[in-house]
Amino acid sequence: NVSHHKAIDAYYAALATYRSQDVTHEQATRLAFTTLLDTLSKTVGWTLVLEQTLANRKRPDGTLYDDVKFPRGYWEAKDTQDDLDAEIQAKIRRGYPLTNTIFEDTRRAVLYQNNRAVFEADLTQRGQLTNLLNLFFSYTGEKIEEFHAAVAEFRERIPELARSVEQTIETERARNQRFSLAFDAFHQICA
Repeated sequence: NVSHHKAIDAYYAALATYRSQDVTHEQATRLAFTTLLDTLSKTVGWTLVLEQTLANRKRPDGTLYDDVKFPRGYWEAKDTQDDLDAEIQAKIRRGYPLTNTIFEDTRRAVLYQNNRAVFEADLTQRGQLTNLLNLFFSYTGEKIEEFHAAVAEFRERIPELARSVEQTIETERARNQRFSLAFDAFHQICA
C-alpha cells in the first residue's frame, strides 16, 4: 500500500513547483510522475525503463519490468492541454499495450488492465492517486502468474535436470568412445 509513502508527497510538491512557474507541458511535468513511478517500482521489485521500444515498435513513456525482466506495466504521459480520452484512443489504435497501463496528464489518469479501462483517477486527489497506484502495482494477470509459476518450477527443477544431464554425460563417456573424445575436446576448448 502506497498511501503514506513519501514519494506521493514529493510528487505533489514537484507539481506545485511547476504550477508556480506556469509549467504545464509534458516534457516537464512528466518528470514528477517518472520520479513517483521509479521510487514506488523499487518497493515492489520492479524497474522503470523510460522510452523502451517494445516488440511491436511502440514506445511508451515508461515500461516497468520485474526481477525476471518480464514487463509488468506501462505508462504514457500526455500534456495537460491534450484531450486525454482522445489521446488514449489514438494510442489504442496504434497498438499500445493495455495489459496494465496508466495514461495520465497530471490532472487525470485512466488505468487499463486486461484491455479495458478499470479505474479513472482525479490526480489532484491523493486518495484517488494512491488507489490508482495500488491497483497498478498489485496487478498480476493470468499470463504473468503462469510465467512466474513456470520460472519457480524451473528453478526448483534445475538441480534435478543438472543431475540427469551429468548422468547422461557420464554414461555416454563410459560406453561411447566418439562421444568421449568429442566431450574431452569440448572441455579443452572451454578450459
